Amino acid sequence: MFKIRIEGLEQLQSHFAEIGAAMKELDGEICRVNVNVADPADVQRAIREMERAVDVKVQRFRGNAAVMKIAAAAKVQFRQQIFQRARESRQKA
Repeated sequence: MFKIRIEGLEQLQSHFAEIGAAMKELDGEICRVNVNVADPADVQRAIREMERAVDVKVQRFRGNAAVMKIAAAAKVQFRQQIFQRARESRQKA
C-alpha cells in the first residue's frame, strides 16, 4: 500500500477565491461614460475610460492570470457595448 499526498490545495482555493472576488468587482456598473457618438475620437476616449475603470477594479488581482483574462474579456464586451450604443444613437439621430 502507498500514500498519495496532494499539496497546494490552499493555494488553489486562494486562486479561486480571488477569481470570485474579481467577478464580484466586475458585476454591475463599472463606470458611467458620456460620449459624443458623432465623434469617433470621443467614442475611443470613452472606451479608454472604461478600460481604466476595469483595470482599477481588478488591480489587486494582478498576480492572477485567470483574473486578467476575465478582465480582458470584460473590456472586449464593454467595448462592443459602447460601439453598439453609439451606432444605435447615430441611427436614431
